[in-house]
Amino acid sequence: NDIHRKGAQSLANALKVNTTLTSLSISDNGIGKEGGMGFAETLQINITLEHLNLGNCDLEMDSLIALLTILRYNPSLKSIDLSRPIPQYQHSNWMDDIAIHIAHMLEKNNVLQELHVQKFEIRDPGFMWICEKMQHNQSLLFLDLSCNRITRDSAVYLASMLEKCGLLRLNLAFNRLENEGAGHLATALLQSNSKLRSLDIRSNNVKGDGLCSIADAVKFNSALTELFIWGNIHEERACLAIENLLTIHRFEPEHLDVTPYRVDARTYLAESPNTLDKYAYWKQVEPSLRIQPTVDRTSSSERA
Repeated sequence: NDIHRKGAQSLANALKVNTTLTSLSISDNGIGKEGGMGFAETLQINITLEHLNLGNCDLEMDSLIALLTILRYNPSLKSIDLSRPIPQYQHSNWMDDIAIHIAHMLEKNNVLQELHVQKFEIRDPGFMWICEKMQHNQSLLFLDLSCNRITRDSAVYLASMLEKCGLLRLNLAFNRLENEGAGHLATALLQSNSKLRSLDIRSNNVKGDGLCSIADAVKFNSALTELFIWGNIHEERACLAIENLLTIHRFEPEHLDVTPYRVDARTYLAESPNTLDKYAYWKQVEPSLRIQPTVDRTSSSERA
């Protein structure tokens, strides 16, 4: 819609007196710092809006901090997409500072169910903060941390987070977990009392050992029903491990994003054509989640 700063401010001002609109997406519009600050002001007043998509809106550090601060106590918003802000490289620690604000918001907020923070350049120190504060959060069901800089070093904190929070869906795609990080995830799935139903670790440079450890772990974790691993390094032993999961009916074929096939007595994995989330990178907030209970976009209830 080519909405920019002034248009976003006008829209934000109108929402201050809104009592009917519950869902708004202005993604891919360059509303910038001023537009982001305007929506932060609105969220201080508006208690009707439940779903807000500000992804790829040229948000800057000041507006992100304002939005995350207001979200600590906003009583109505259930889902928000803040993905793909403008990097603030003039601030040497901006990635860690923003991650700390995300963490504190998640510790205080008891309403938000769905959060998307793709391309925030979150690194290990910031992810450690998020894992620590998420242990106090029971409302968030879907956390999207894809396309950040999370590595194997901070994956060790996942076990305690998953044991204590209420997450149903975790997206860590396009990070750098590698084998060691996948091993920590496998330990988390085995040892924690996790409610997690969907795990996305696409394109994390995970090789045979890591994928096999995940495959072994999910045999003993009955909660997980969806697994996304495409874009990693599919050595044959990993392909055989995934094939075995389908053989023993651990997953429905449509709940994996890969399909085993054989050529010359060797097993490979192909990207599954059944994957409904194939283009989720570009449209996370709008579609209803397939996992239940989740954000209810048709009624005012907070839990399905």
